Amino acid sequence: MSVPGFVSISKQQAVNNQLRTAVRLYFELGDPLSIHTLVCAAYEILRNVANKKRVEFELTFGQIVSAMSQLAERSEADIFELMRHPQNFLKHANRDSEDALLSFNPQLTEFYLIITALLYPHVFPGPKGPVELDVFFAWFCLQHPQVIKAEVRERFGDRLVNPPLVLDREEFFELAFRILADRRKQNC
Repeated sequence: MSVPGFVSISKQQAVNNQLRTAVRLYFELGDPLSIHTLVCAAYEILRNVANKKRVEFELTFGQIVSAMSQLAERSEADIFELMRHPQNFLKHANRDSEDALLSFNPQLTEFYLIITALLYPHVFPGPKGPVELDVFFAWFCLQHPQVIKAEVRERFGDRLVNPPLVLDREEFFELAFRILADRRKQNC
């Protein structure tokens, strides 16, 4: 139902908008806390829609927490709290005093982004996902070469897997966005 003066938006559009903004801020070296808040909000919507649709996904948040707890030799509850604490701190004021401080590692945001990038096509199949999320996925794979390059090459092509020169984050975003947007146009 459309109400004059209001914006109507689906869950997928909300996720897309949050991820577009978060990834652009990430590549522009924007505020890490704002990026984290947007990414976690998008992830929560995606996870909830996945649960409602009963999406089969080989990597669940619980499995990740379990694996991390084994690696860190900490309880799953400790790992879960470490992962959720920044998100809750940035979203709620009823649990902490106003003097509370947050110790935050921006790499946690990258973790949420990569999980979101992997989950997204299972929840919303088709080419309607944000190109920016694909750009982040390509960047992440290049920064972490232990990720299977064959899958990345198939998804993005040789121009991103073997870029012609070393690029910083902002330059990579501009190049990768053009390449991936062009590939989508050609595949439509």
